[in-house]
Amino acid sequence: MPRQRLDLYLPEHDTPNAPALLFLHGGAWVSGSRADYGFVGVTLARRGIVVAIADYRLWPKVAHPGFVEDAALAARWVATRHGGVTVMGHSAGAFLAACIALDPRWGVREQMRGFIGISGPYDFGAHEVTPPAIFAGLERIQAAPVPLEGAPPLLLLHGARDTTVGPYHSEILAERARQAGVPVRHVVWPRLSHIDIMAGFTPAARWLRMGEPAVVDEIAAFLGLAEAADSRLR
Repeated sequence: MPRQRLDLYLPEHDTPNAPALLFLHGGAWVSGSRADYGFVGVTLARRGIVVAIADYRLWPKVAHPGFVEDAALAARWVATRHGGVTVMGHSAGAFLAACIALDPRWGVREQMRGFIGISGPYDFGAHEVTPPAIFAGLERIQAAPVPLEGAPPLLLLHGARDTTVGPYHSEILAERARQAGVPVRHVVWPRLSHIDIMAGFTPAARWLRMGEPAVVDEIAAFLGLAEAADSRLR
């Protein structure tokens, strides 16, 4: 299917055991395309990371859980080829990433090395979504089961000025992870909004003072730790 596709961004130099990352875009489950996020793949590939950026089916072509199933399909493809994968998403994509990384019912959690959520909604009512029919038949939507025992490490990133998805979403998920004994790092940047937090991936971010380049630093550091932890388990 046209929406069940992904693009790969590879490091310039062949790096043995390079960490693999799957990125899922946002767009409120109604819009967005992998083609819009090539800058994420380019920036992270320059850090020695193998990056896959995937599309997934959108409303009204599918409702929940169709897009979650597509995310799981992409994660399984990447993980099979790289011996595991860390999954990352922004906004609605962070919800999808949380579902497949933290909830075993989607069948890929055992292949997950980590989860990175950027400005994601993780626990909300169907009435908060436009249109609510995207989550037809559900009143409350939770990306992750409670408790979270057995989940991979989490990195939760949010902007304090996010009025689209409140920072409390990351705060609540971080606390649930701590209660379950799951490793979690939770970072909030005071001046960033829902969109600003992605500007740090742009090549000119450090020079033009766009967004927060430290977002990329946090992700690279987390991937290194997740890789190290995974290698100790094998």
